[in-house]
Amino acid sequence: MDLSDLKLRLHRFRNRKLATILTYHSVVDLPLPFGMWNHLPLGQFADQMALLAQEAQVISLQEMARGIAAGTLPQYAVAVTFDDGFRNNFTRAYPVLQKYRIPATIFLSTGYIDGTELFWPERLAYQLMRTPRQSLPTSLFGHLELQTAAERRAAFGTIRTALKTLHPRELQKNIADLEECLGVERREEDPLVQEWLPLTWQDVRAMEADGLVSFGGHTVSHAILSHLGEAEALQEISGCRTALDHHLGHRTTCWAHPNGTRQDFGRGHLEMLAAHTFTTVLTAEPGYVSCRSDLAMLPRMGVHNRMDSRGLMRVLAKPTRPDSGTGECPR
Repeated sequence: MDLSDLKLRLHRFRNRKLATILTYHSVVDLPLPFGMWNHLPLGQFADQMALLAQEAQVISLQEMARGIAAGTLPQYAVAVTFDDGFRNNFTRAYPVLQKYRIPATIFLSTGYIDGTELFWPERLAYQLMRTPRQSLPTSLFGHLELQTAAERRAAFGTIRTALKTLHPRELQKNIADLEECLGVERREEDPLVQEWLPLTWQDVRAMEADGLVSFGGHTVSHAILSHLGEAEALQEISGCRTALDHHLGHRTTCWAHPNGTRQDFGRGHLEMLAAHTFTTVLTAEPGYVSCRSDLAMLPRMGVHNRMDSRGLMRVLAKPTRPDSGTGECPR
């Protein structure tokens, strides 16, 4: 064991009473024309789950919430979560979770479930990955070169960052305009399309029946709540609640904010969530969980496609302890 490994082990031991909530999105089993941070290769995901099974006390999000409320958490506790509701959570990730008996919670944007529409970032990526165009002149994003995979990845990042600031109606109009400009007709048999389709409710029920995977809310349309009017935000929350109650047959209390930074929701949205009995609310703010954490503002650590097993170990070791509170949990 080298010195850096020893330091990680020391950090892990010192911070063993702090819990970690990990955020995944998509697990893919085909090479992408350019890398996307939220789509992990299957082998990378499997290696990480093997590491968690060996190095962490993996518990369900519900168990973690109960531990926070009761003032006690297991040492080295980790909860695994997925955002959005990609079907590859069922076809790719779920068999790995079963192999290692790792519980997980998937947050569903319910308007997509049972449908064939891709989430808008994947619609954009599909065009940029498949278009024969070598450049894209636009008034909104400037002139974007598309001659190499690196240029296409950079164009994706530029456009995605700009579109995330828009109201959903304006965002969808811009995506449709880009699809028309880039000119790629979606082919349903394309493996890329198949890899990025959303879950079906049948998939959801199959995973929940096993008892290993649970579900929570993530709005209806994956809209960022702070970009909406009050009535629109309420509809995103209430519509998601109605769909979850209907298809799950029981009430889940878990919610994750789309995008999830502090700028993406406000106090009024937290009050709406509480009124709809979403009491365990997750953000995307980086940090760790202690017995003093606020259940309505739980931080998470995002996992990206460039994070190898050693990178995950650094996250588990909590060397910087962002937003972690005191970490002092009674035994």
